[in-house]
Amino acid sequence: MSQPWQPQQPGGMGGPPPGPGGYGGAPQQPQPGYGYPQQPPPGPPGYGYPQQPQPVPQPGPPGPGGYGGYPQQPGGFPGPPPPHMARPGGAQNVALAIILAVVATAVGGLLYALLVDATFDKEKGEFASIGYAALGVGMLVGLGPGLFAKRNWGIYLVGAVLAVVSVTIGELLGVAIAASGDFGDGFEAFFTEFGDLWDFWTEISKPVNYLLMLLAPLGAIGITQAVLRRSGAR
Repeated sequence: MSQPWQPQQPGGMGGPPPGPGGYGGAPQQPQPGYGYPQQPPPGPPGYGYPQQPQPVPQPGPPGPGGYGGYPQQPGGFPGPPPPHMARPGGAQNVALAIILAVVATAVGGLLYALLVDATFDKEKGEFASIGYAALGVGMLVGLGPGLFAKRNWGIYLVGAVLAVVSVTIGELLGVAIAASGDFGDGFEAFFTEFGDLWDFWTEISKPVNYLLMLLAPLGAIGITQAVLRRSGAR
């Protein structure tokens, strides 16, 4: 006796083939093969191939050299600048160099005056020639520019002029002290009777005195060059 006909479920025997998802319902990707378009093999980027976008560099933290390229010391503090960035002339302090030169002018003039008074010959009424003292006063005045205004010839010349001024003041003050016989009276005469003191000094001065006074600027320039050579040798 024949059974009544029952409809078959999809996927059963004699039924239609499974759908695109296959058994289990998950869609399957078509496999490359005969009848399917082939994907071109990957090749190096170049002409005819789409280029991949290049990433834009983003700013990040400073590298091992730190900001400005200086190497950093342990602890995050930047180290000293390279030697080639140092100022070739060394430390420059023009104001301090001029102040020291002015102070040395006054001190050197006073010491020179005391030496002129000490070398005064009362019997002959003459002053001894003390060229070495003028050289020492010049070195004293030029020391400040030599230390704090290296390679600055403008300040060097200022120191040389002040050295001449210091020796001249010392000559005049020393004559005033020797003529008055007392330091206080001579110091007062230097300011109150400067015109008469100048005339008296020019009368008793000899040409050799003026030549020896030229040792003062030579000493000022010489000490600047000595300091410069000594600092360059280190």
